Amino acid sequence: MTADFSYIRWHGRGTRPWYDYHYSHQELEDWVPRILRIGEKIGKVYGYFNNHYHGYAPENCVEILEMLNLALPEQSRVKEKIVQHNLEKRPLAYERKLVEYGVSLAGLSVKDLLLEMTDEARLERGREIGDDELSIEEATDEHIYASIRDYFIDVDLSEKTIVHNCDDWRKGLGIKRMCKHLCKLFLTLPEEQALVIVRGIIEDKDGWVFKTQISG
Repeated sequence: MTADFSYIRWHGRGTRPWYDYHYSHQELEDWVPRILRIGEKIGKVYGYFNNHYHGYAPENCVEILEMLNLALPEQSRVKEKIVQHNLEKRPLAYERKLVEYGVSLAGLSVKDLLLEMTDEARLERGREIGDDELSIEEATDEHIYASIRDYFIDVDLSEKTIVHNCDDWRKGLGIKRMCKHLCKLFLTLPEEQALVIVRGIIEDKDGWVFKTQISG
């Protein structure tokens, strides 16, 4: 602490460009006690979000204000409008996938297929989830149901629908992005079954429905 105020700047985390980064609820929540500690020592705390792609900055900014019980009602309303807009219209951004370079899906592993629908960081976090944290309660040619940590995953293969309830999944619905929990599930299923399912999702992405709902 070298001044009578504090300035915290969020650019993003571990990706390039930093400014195209969507902070998860947990990542922001981790900052709350730190901000409170700083506030106890110094009266003024300024926060600046520079992760500006797709409206991420105002969304994440209001989220952390809500966690600190400082958000105004109109700010929360703006945040919800941003979330809804991105769920419906968020572009695929700048990422280029292997299939765009002419690589056949038939030659890709489960890991490479998942990278067509997520990024290295999420895939790695999925691989780090312990086997004992995932319980596959049903796995047939028509339906897969699993519990993972405090969440559930419901894959209806006949209806081409996936329902899951983590925060990162919800934020990625607009671009049908896989979260770490889905990565863990498909990396755990028998390889041939996972290959058929994930390849089928990529080949008919518009035909699949990704949904979320509150568990319980």
